[in-house]
Amino acid sequence: GSIFSRAGQDSLLGQDRARQPGDILTVLIDEQVSASSSASNNASRNSATTALTPIALADLNRRLGKAWASDINPAESAIESKGEGSAEQAGRIEGEVTAVVTEVLPNGLLAIRGYKRLELTRGVQLIRLTGFVRPMDIQPDNTVRSRRLADADISFAAKGELADASRAGWMNRALLKLWPF
Repeated sequence: GSIFSRAGQDSLLGQDRARQPGDILTVLIDEQVSASSSASNNASRNSATTALTPIALADLNRRLGKAWASDINPAESAIESKGEGSAEQAGRIEGEVTAVVTEVLPNGLLAIRGYKRLELTRGVQLIRLTGFVRPMDIQPDNTVRSRRLADADISFAAKGELADASRAGWMNRALLKLWPF
């Protein structure tokens, strides 16, 4: 055997990339998401019913008197319904999270998991991510872009004054859920 370990060779060559469970790498998060949806609905129904034909109505007028027969008119009805709705959402998240290789799959993919908690003056921010990365996507500086992760699950949560300020008040949230129009 050799007096140098494989890890030592990589370090001597300047290629200290993550490749086995327990190794770490930095995920450069730069995600932008936007979505929109709209729907419309138009429905209408018209109907008309005449109980008597015009000839029969004229005959009734002659026999029973105009006052009674004039109250028999064709019945008509119309129902119309229209509805529209739309929703839009956009978001962007940027940052860095150091992740740990949790498993090497038989096909060579690296399963990774990372977590970062930042406590700021006015709140706490949490970033969590999991996914799979190909070793070839890991850069020489041991970083990988989040867009290169397969099955990426990236979540960002904020707690504190700033998060509370951007959230709708309880009355608005209740009205949005209950308001039928």
